[in-house]
Amino acid sequence: MEIFSYLPDHILDIILLDFWVDYFRKNVIFSINEVKNNLQEISNFYFKNKKQITYSKITNTMKTQLSAKNLYLGKIHNISSFRMFFKNSFPIYGHDDSFPDCCNYIVTYFICLSPNERFNIYYNFKLSESMYDDI
Repeated sequence: MEIFSYLPDHILDIILLDFWVDYFRKNVIFSINEVKNNLQEISNFYFKNKKQITYSKITNTMKTQLSAKNLYLGKIHNISSFRMFFKNSFPIYGHDDSFPDCCNYIVTYFICLSPNERFNIYYNFKLSESMYDDI
């Protein structure tokens, strides 16, 4: 830090500003954008597979995808800063204890995304609950 003491104040301000902007961008902005992109991907997955999630039996392939997405939502839910930051954009409200741990966050997320088919999603996951026992 001795080298900084020889610099004029306005040059030191420029250097430190560049350092902290870069630090903030790498540690905060990139992580927020990564979480936002992943949450958008989960929402797109729901809207792409809406009929199957809402009305028909959940397949084994979809079961593994939903389990991975549920694990990610659980991690995001446990970080309160992300939960608060995204509360107006994405419904990260918690989990439903009536479902197994492998799908409780994703069920709540899908129910919050759907304005009309909430009961159908809940009922379909309840019917498919026995297939989550082998995860």
